[in-house]
Amino acid sequence: QFLVGETELRAPAVDPLSGQLLMASANGTVMRATEDKSRDDEDDAHNADGQEDEAKFSLQSFVKTGGEPCGLAFHPTGGQLFICDLAHRALLTLTHSEKSGMELTKLASHYDNKPFLGPNSVVVDKHGTIFFTDSGHFGETTIDRPGGSVYAIVGKERILQPLAYQCLAHPSGITLSPHGKFLYVAETNRNRILRFIQKPRNVWHFSVFYQFSGKVGPTALSCDAGGNLFVGRFEFANVGNRGALSVVSPDGKLLLDIPTSAPEVTGLAFGTDDMPVLYITEKSTHSVFQLPLTELQSSASNVTVKFS
Repeated sequence: QFLVGETELRAPAVDPLSGQLLMASANGTVMRATEDKSRDDEDDAHNADGQEDEAKFSLQSFVKTGGEPCGLAFHPTGGQLFICDLAHRALLTLTHSEKSGMELTKLASHYDNKPFLGPNSVVVDKHGTIFFTDSGHFGETTIDRPGGSVYAIVGKERILQPLAYQCLAHPSGITLSPHGKFLYVAETNRNRILRFIQKPRNVWHFSVFYQFSGKVGPTALSCDAGGNLFVGRFEFANVGNRGALSVVSPDGKLLLDIPTSAPEVTGLAFGTDDMPVLYITEKSTHSVFQLPLTELQSSASNVTVKFS
């Protein structure tokens, strides 16, 4: 357990430039993990055996949206942050301005004159194309009412394009393969992962990439540099005390399926090359867990995690 918040934490995101870890909080604030500098001298940084203690972190407010931030993603070049906000039912962007400092603006909130249900998760490719899911709150789009969507915002003109329109049962986590050829989406209430492929340009096709069974369904996705898809799987806390972390190969084979420390998994994010960990946010305990990737690889010989 890396951090515990006062309210639910979700959607961890790591700035590719600074390595700073951010996460969304249910109190309407994007939080950042800050190393605790309260230890005054070097001796305090060592335990009784003379070994260096692990750094301690606390949470500080980074930006308030005044709504309910749910998904976060940095532009691949760093700096610019994109925020899915369920309460505002909008995709927001946070940029740095020399005049006004941090500037929070609404990027998209409607399609075809209809308001979004509530964007859930977002990812940005190297060309600046923004992909996001629109699910609304949990239970708003279900198997019998599959009204969730996946959108892309394309080009300098920022044209909003639906990739799957009002046909999904709570689309949540979203990520790209390393080369950007595949877009993966977690359709939570159908307990499966969808894979989107663009061919020809601006024409998207999608199909079922992996079907799970058990638990509520996948909610969080992240790909390593080798194309392995890491999947956080959610279970209600009143049903069981474990969720799951699964790893699926690029050709759709399940490589790993291990229980998580708590059940209601809401987000995944890899650390940096200097910090080879996987961050996992969990709703019921208000926690961020930190899984060292060396520990993961030692327990699964068929999984090799690649960063670059």
